[in-house]
Amino acid sequence: MGLDSYLELYTTLYGWFFSGIIWSVLSATGIIFLPFLVTLIQVWREGHEMGEDSDGVAWMIRRMEVELISAVVVFGLCLVPSNITSLSHLSLYYQPPATSINPTPTTATVTNSDSSYADADAFGNSVPSNAAVPPWWYTVMGLSSGINAAVRAGIQADIRDFRQLEDLARIATIQDPQLRLQIQRFYSECFVPARSRYLRAGSPSAQAAAEIATYGEADPDWIGSHAFQSDPMLYPDIYATSDVPGFVFNSNRDADADPQAAAPALGRPSCVDWWTAQNVGLRDLMVSSVSTSNSLWTKVKAVFTALSDAELKDQLAKMAYDKTAPSYVDSESGSNGIGNEQSTFSSLMHMPANLAGAAGLGWEAFKASASMKPLIYFMTMAQPLILMGIYMFMPMILVFGRYHLSIMLLGALAIFTVKFWTVMWFVARWMDDHLIAAMFPGMNGAALMQFITDGSSTENISKRIVLNILLMFMYIGLPMLFSGMMAWIGVHIGHGIQKMYSDAVNSGVSSGATGAGMAGKLAGKGR
Repeated sequence: MGLDSYLELYTTLYGWFFSGIIWSVLSATGIIFLPFLVTLIQVWREGHEMGEDSDGVAWMIRRMEVELISAVVVFGLCLVPSNITSLSHLSLYYQPPATSINPTPTTATVTNSDSSYADADAFGNSVPSNAAVPPWWYTVMGLSSGINAAVRAGIQADIRDFRQLEDLARIATIQDPQLRLQIQRFYSECFVPARSRYLRAGSPSAQAAAEIATYGEADPDWIGSHAFQSDPMLYPDIYATSDVPGFVFNSNRDADADPQAAAPALGRPSCVDWWTAQNVGLRDLMVSSVSTSNSLWTKVKAVFTALSDAELKDQLAKMAYDKTAPSYVDSESGSNGIGNEQSTFSSLMHMPANLAGAAGLGWEAFKASASMKPLIYFMTMAQPLILMGIYMFMPMILVFGRYHLSIMLLGALAIFTVKFWTVMWFVARWMDDHLIAAMFPGMNGAALMQFITDGSSTENISKRIVLNILLMFMYIGLPMLFSGMMAWIGVHIGHGIQKMYSDAVNSGVSSGATGAGMAGKLAGKGR
């Protein structure tokens, strides 16, 4: 039987295992037979009140037959666990949806869940060996899972999973202090001198102008500028001021080395070589560093198939550059006097108005993201836990409901509704993926990569806020809309479920707001 999440593999087993325990207690105490006695007494009382004539007696007999037969059917199908429909004899599995990042995901099972839930200190050593399920609920679960799988397959998702790439890019960082030092050195020894020459020239050279026409007006604003690489008077004509790891000594290039001394092991490459050299060049080192822990490079290549390796490397190098945030350091004073000495507040006060506005929008985007993540986590984890509660308490509800047929129907609809939430979230994920592509057009260029690498322009930040709010709306609104539409046909199963769902939503929103508030306080202290 297919399930809809890693956690549901275990909550399903435990839910029916706990249900079996409650059934055993009710059975051992004889409570399971009380509803039959109550039904007999109630029907006899109602028939007695109608009188002792033939009509009253006939009504009592017919009513007793209907009530008892219905109760026996519900009792046998919905309350008594059956070894034939035991989950212990069934292979429960979860098949994650395929994406461009992971086109062939691993099928998770209880014994090999491909998640930390199977760890020995989690559920690994305590999975129930016997979880018998009453036939009716077994059928409902199977039909619900089958419908969910069929709907997802019918959508033909082609999900690229931009959100996962965004998360991986956000946590990627350059931890190697030697590499961070190289970035700082390249900024000071190559980028700042080249940009000074570029600005003093007044107008770009023909080679630089051609690169700016291709890569945009912002190309000269970052250390990997193609204009600086192509202009023979810029990166090709500027050299590292001291030895660079990975580059061997070259007597023709490093002509100012002391000829009387032994040849040094390392050389001082030109800035264009320092940036572009394969494997040892700064760009390749930056891309490799941010991709080491999470295979970001491999996953980006799987999604952005229309971009060349050079374009992808540029974008990831830009992301690493933004995270490192180097500043100019001259050889005499150790600082250019602008930057480290100023507090964050002072820096903001000296910003142009449009940049300060962008910083405000960035904070709003962060708060929207901080609220979105806990909300989605709360809801997706609450769903299998709600199902576990439904399974666990079903014996008591049936007994207290005196085995009415309505419980059989409403219970089935409740299980189907909660399980169907995963389809709605799948649709939300699919729509979010396509909205991102629509709002960041340019699969053949680098525009969409700006979403992944956290482009910080005002327009990009505004789009992020809109996308985050829309995703939260879909995760919350689609299940609520479905429950409301069920009420159109008079099926009011949503009251208790909707309350649990709303509690999960409110908890997620509160957690997100609390996290954003704490981050704000920390940022305030940092100023």
